[in-house]
Amino acid sequence: SSTPGGPGPLPMLASACPGWVCYAEKTQGDLVLPYIAATKSPQAVMGTLVKRLVAARLGLSDPARVYHCSVMPCYDKKLEASRDELYAPGTQVPEVDSCLTTGEVYELMTKHQLTHLSAAPPAAPDSLLALVPGAVPPPGLDASALHGLPGGSGGYMDFVFRTAALELFGRTLPPGPLPMRALRNSDFQEVVLEGEGGQVLLRAAVANGFRNIQTLMRKIKLGKCEYHYVEVMACPSGCLNGGGQIKPQPGQTPQQLLEQLELAYHHPDVTPRHPKDNPTVQALYNGWVGAGPGSQEALALLHTSYRKRENKTAAIAVSDW
Repeated sequence: SSTPGGPGPLPMLASACPGWVCYAEKTQGDLVLPYIAATKSPQAVMGTLVKRLVAARLGLSDPARVYHCSVMPCYDKKLEASRDELYAPGTQVPEVDSCLTTGEVYELMTKHQLTHLSAAPPAAPDSLLALVPGAVPPPGLDASALHGLPGGSGGYMDFVFRTAALELFGRTLPPGPLPMRALRNSDFQEVVLEGEGGQVLLRAAVANGFRNIQTLMRKIKLGKCEYHYVEVMACPSGCLNGGGQIKPQPGQTPQQLLEQLELAYHHPDVTPRHPKDNPTVQALYNGWVGAGPGSQEALALLHTSYRKRENKTAAIAVSDW
């Protein structure tokens, strides 16, 4: 829901892409904003964790004493980090102090003659689980393992579709890619869950790129949108093709680079795990949020809001993002 505490209209539209959110706030206004999910983006959620949970565990009452830098595939994430909705409550302290694109990280590595990350000094990632009060790691848990769903795009839709199928209709969908069907083009795909009689129970979609987004907007405004949930991304092919990503190497086409990145998201080091089965997620809800998803506690920490903004045709002021 885009109004924390109350149900919103369908389809629910994903809100993790700041380029899409900026477009909606500046050009669609009140006609579309109620459809946008109020859940914070991953960058914003991590900012809340760093400035509130991590700072508290370090004994720091002032969130400004912890510096949070994110690495993202998109320049628009810098603008997202400047939103006043994403400041620490009652302060002028942003929960994301700065954001580097992957391309900028590569430039820094090149500047310091670091040709590959494998040449950097090794260091194990920190475990959020260890910071949660009262959390006990499950036996055999590898804190350094990465957890997620395979694939570089469509993960939000995959999670929502599978969860809705189970919670609403008692259907456990088999592992592996969902049976997506391309519509207008490969960047507009849908998946349908049917009942025993062939009736449609759930219909979800992935819409990447502004041409497909504009088609989706027209359907919503005409009241003819047949979907329950849509993952929306401004960039064609999703975040793997983000404007801040590392550019193709000499002799490599953009499509070849996208294929290489997609393969990386199926790397064996990424343990396929549904978010609700991740012990860190469970511990955060139990030991930090203090209640489950959708609770008032979760809405206060992990949700945000959107509003109609002036559409400036000249240079966009960061302060008005």
